Amino acid sequence: MTDACVGFKFPELLNYVGVTFEVAMHLPQTPSGRSSLHVKNLETDLPLFAHCTGDLANNVDFGTVSFRSSNMPIEVRVSFEA
Repeated sequence: MTDACVGFKFPELLNYVGVTFEVAMHLPQTPSGRSSLHVKNLETDLPLFAHCTGDLANNVDFGTVSFRSSNMPIEVRVSFEA
């Protein structure tokens, strides 16, 4: 499990016996001279997968974001500066 997902709980899978795997998406490094990476649009639609992120607020500037999963939890960590 990736560092972003450490501590992420999957109670549905505690007694699961079978094949499991993880899909990881890595965003590119921030271009030099810029304070954050700009991503115009990010969408997922993975009904059988949980989604979890690290704190993206200081590293990525999103135009729009949509995470979808009908059968598993979604956990997104964001901190805001006032």
